[in-house]
Amino acid sequence: SNVFLPTRVRSPLDLDALRATMQLVVSRHESLRTTFCETAGELQQRVHPSLPPEFTLHDATERDPEEVRALAAAEAQRPFDLEQGPLLRVTVYRLAADDWVVLAATHHIAIDFWSLILLLNEIAAGYAEKTTGQPIQFPTAANNYAEFVSRQQQLLASDRANALRAFWQQQLADVPTMLDLPLDRPRPQRFTGRAGSAALTITPPASAAVVKLATAVGTTPSAVMLAAVELLLGRFSGQSRFLIGMPFSGRSRRQFEDTVGFFVNMLPIPVRLDGSRSFRELVQQTGDTLVEALEHEDYPLAA
Repeated sequence: SNVFLPTRVRSPLDLDALRATMQLVVSRHESLRTTFCETAGELQQRVHPSLPPEFTLHDATERDPEEVRALAAAEAQRPFDLEQGPLLRVTVYRLAADDWVVLAATHHIAIDFWSLILLLNEIAAGYAEKTTGQPIQFPTAANNYAEFVSRQQQLLASDRANALRAFWQQQLADVPTMLDLPLDRPRPQRFTGRAGSAALTITPPASAAVVKLATAVGTTPSAVMLAAVELLLGRFSGQSRFLIGMPFSGRSRRQFEDTVGFFVNMLPIPVRLDGSRSFRELVQQTGDTLVEALEHEDYPLAA
């Protein structure tokens, strides 16, 4: 899947500076200079010494905002060629001399959301440097994703992996892998991996109530929200036990905090509802479950 970020720039835009900034960012991070291929049934990656990003300018001065929005949405979902690259595309729509839309897109195989924040900070600093002429001292790029992969391989061959595997086997032993929701159409015979998303708007009073309950219980707001989702799914499905997939950062070691790459580990969070428990008790149980999952997140369940 693609990771993308559209930005509206309501001021003059220096295209040469933007292009040079994007090239600088790619040159700093191996993940953005990597392509992938399959060899003998195994996925192989190749880090290139140079892999310039795709940079495209569209004159949209005669188009209305809805047309530009549709064009950007289609561009954001355009597939990447993972074998040939590049894995970073920058598409600029010129609406006026002081009104632009800049769409940056890459593939999830290269970065995660944490990495996206790191890159945005670098892009902002790099563009400022190119337009003002004031040099900026960038820290040396970590570029240790290969070390992260090597550590995972070593982990899988260690005794600790056995302990982590045993924990997850125990956690998932009695939990059904399917959530039987009352769907409006039959499930496909084969799992496709396709999914959608639903945005929820939390009002300020509701948000304050979530924070207040989390503080009272001694957990996090995310645990409160997850408990609410668990209860909702339980009522819709009639099941008291099921799994919810949650993404964890996968960056348990400080040395990988500034590394651009895909670290996310999707963990199955077991849900065990009990009608005799209050919602407050469910929140506490959910918080404890999340803490345990975090303590055992190093195990790559996809391996």
